[in-house]
Parts: sequence; C-alpha cells; structure tokens
Amino acid sequence: MTLSDMSAYRQIIGCLIYKPLLFLEYPELQVTDFDYRPAKVIFNTIYKLYLAGAKELSPVEIDQEIEQNGGLALQEYRNGGLDFLKTSYEVAQLSNFDMYYNRAKKCALLRKLQQAKYDISEFYLEDTDPANEARLKQKLENATLEDILNAVEKNYSEIRNAFLNGGRTKGDPAEGIFQLIDDL
Repeated sequence: MTLSDMSAYRQIIGCLIYKPLLFLEYPELQVTDFDYRPAKVIFNTIYKLYLAGAKELSPVEIDQEIEQNGGLALQEYRNGGLDFLKTSYEVAQLSNFDMYYNRAKKCALLRKLQQAKYDISEFYLEDTDPANEARLKQKLENATLEDILNAVEKNYSEIRNAFLNGGRTKGDPAEGIFQLIDDL
C-alpha cells in the first residue's frame, strides 16, 4: 500500500484538461495533493491556463505551454510527463471526478500527517501482510477526511491526557463519595 494514487492523479488531471472550471467547484484542490513530479508540473500549467481564462484544454496545448515556459519544471515534465498527460486525457471520466478527488485528498492528508510524525497506523502501514493491507484499504476508502483527522486528534488527546492529567479526567475528586459510602 502506498500514499500515492496514480489512477486518481490521472483522473484529476484528465478531468481538469476537459473542464478547468473544476477549480471553481473544488477550490481546495492544490498542487500538494500530488506527489508525482510530472503531475505537479501539469497541474500547475493547467491552473495557470485556467487563470488566463481557459474553459477547455487539450494535451497539445498543455505540452506546448510546458515546453515554452516550463523553466526548471521542464526537466521534471520530460521524465514521463507527456505519457502521463496523454493517458490522463484518454482515461478521464468527469462523472467520477469527485471519487478520485477524495481519494487523492486522503492520500495527501495522510502524507502530510506522516511527515509531521503523527500516528496514521489506523489507516496506513508501510509494510504489512496482505490481509491487513486489504483491511486498511477498506477502512481508508470508507473514511472521510474528517474521520482521519478525528482519529489523529483522539490519539493526540489520549496522549495529552496521560501526561497532563496523569491519565485522569478533570472533575471534583469528592464527587460521588456519598453514594460510594452508602453502597458500602
């Protein structure tokens, strides 16, 4: 299992080629959602063309834009970018954009949490047996971004409680003492 989803990246890039106005519907979509360098270059180029007013694009337009104005990104693009661009355009299904968008966002969130050294083992483990990997994939597929963040916050809160409160919750230590005496 990996924290990259190339099929999601292809679908997102392909759909953005067909419909750059998706940037309006999904303003949270960022270049950091991708960890594949050619996809980042292509994404940035599509975004730049969208800001310039593009309503629909073609792989040829994007390729020409990168070749003419790519600068340092051109080297990264030349490392598999053209094939990625063409494949993305060919396989794109606008009707499935939302599903692939969510998959990519989950991977991006888990990468960010992992980089910050948060425990993400509830959703992802690098080296695991096939049965556990299938279970984790299913759990991640069913989870929302909020579910993932809530799990991390819960782990953090448990650690915080253990260190700041000695594992005890706040409250009046005498609360319930009379009931306890009556029960004895």
